[in-house]
Amino acid sequence: MFDNYVNNYDFTKEYNNVSQLISENRESEAIDELYNYSYCIYEKLSIIERKKLLSAFAGKTNLLENYEDMVLNLIRSTYSSDDKGEIVKVLDHIFNEKAERSFFGELIDKRKRSLFDVLSTNIDNFNGKQNYAEWIKELTNLFTAAYSEELKTGKYPESKTVFPSGFVIKNSTPYYFYNWSKIGGMNVQLKSDKYRIPLVNGVIDLNPNDIVNVGFNRKFTFIPEGTKPVIAIPAFCLAYLLNHEDDAIKEDIAKFIITCTNIYGAGRKLIVTKGSKIIPSLLLLKDVADPVFSNNDFQDWAKRELGMSKDFFTYWDYINALEITKANVNTIVGVVTKQNWFGTFYTNWKAVQANKALNNKISKTTVDELNKAIEDVKNHLDSENIIY
Repeated sequence: MFDNYVNNYDFTKEYNNVSQLISENRESEAIDELYNYSYCIYEKLSIIERKKLLSAFAGKTNLLENYEDMVLNLIRSTYSSDDKGEIVKVLDHIFNEKAERSFFGELIDKRKRSLFDVLSTNIDNFNGKQNYAEWIKELTNLFTAAYSEELKTGKYPESKTVFPSGFVIKNSTPYYFYNWSKIGGMNVQLKSDKYRIPLVNGVIDLNPNDIVNVGFNRKFTFIPEGTKPVIAIPAFCLAYLLNHEDDAIKEDIAKFIITCTNIYGAGRKLIVTKGSKIIPSLLLLKDVADPVFSNNDFQDWAKRELGMSKDFFTYWDYINALEITKANVNTIVGVVTKQNWFGTFYTNWKAVQANKALNNKISKTTVDELNKAIEDVKNHLDSENIIY
């Protein structure tokens, strides 16, 4: 009964309380009020209210962990907008608006800094929570929703699907290109709202939201072996990856960026599912399969007893890295997949699903649930409208 009440309650009164405070320029009180409320309130905020609250957080001398969580909720809940233009407005505010900081903040550093600069400085990974990693991930999700076409078409010169043989990238080339061929990260710091990164084009000062073509030209644990994709990502993502080359967090973020932003088939064509039906199917697969396929003991057992290849679990990592939220389902932001690696995942599964040892290990009921979920995703991939 209580669950039904919560599901049917629309939180209008609570939202009105927060909205009234914001309209009276009492953002600090609105933040205190919002702290006590459900995530549902964040989804009700208008773009103007959202921007005012982000500015208010940037104006604080420091962000407590609870405040960091609230900033992340403000970003996550922006996906609920059906208007891509409104999402762009939020990103423009974050990257281009100068923060009005507290007296102490101005005293310590008199430079005019963007909200992105200030919030990136104040959000951290301490106390066991990876909030800075989440900050980068949520911004990437939002950036992908807003600039999917730019990420798709802004990589290659003159509408080519690959960088042509002999193409010379010069300082004047408008396609920023970073060739990641060396092992070891870099210390890329944001100075005056710019990242200075040595690109193939030369050493260039990049805005955090500039799109960079990254050639992953060496072995990476998060990229299928034998492939060297060129992937377009915003500069703030590249800076994060470079700064966390030896950090375990880096691999998870890289998987997310590569899986959810741009995955290429053999012809380096972006494959984006247009329909919404695959999204709940993927959600179901992740929910059913994660306790089994992500379990290290099961992986070791399956490789040893069933002869399952490591590729199966590598490709499962890509599927599981898809950040599919309720907001994605509502707005159909899009899910990026790659048929050839899902096909390998599927083929490996079909080869072992009827094995009695598997039924004994995880139960026939679980095997049936996994099989149904995997078949459901494959059916949608085979039948839904695919945009190339």
